[in-house]
Amino acid sequence: MFIWFYLTFEMSVFFVILVAEVIALTTGISLLAGLYPANRAAKLDAVDALWYE
Repeated sequence: MFIWFYLTFEMSVFFVILVAEVIALTTGISLLAGLYPANRAAKLDAVDALWYE
């Protein structure tokens, strides 16, 4: 009984850490995917950007 509880507790801690790591990784990727193009667009002159559109 105690061993089963110990294994269940270890698996739940592992699962919580895994979920936290996945959330952190996807948040970082989404920030880079959004900020990189926005930073490049901010460096352009608005008139020149609209001229080529």
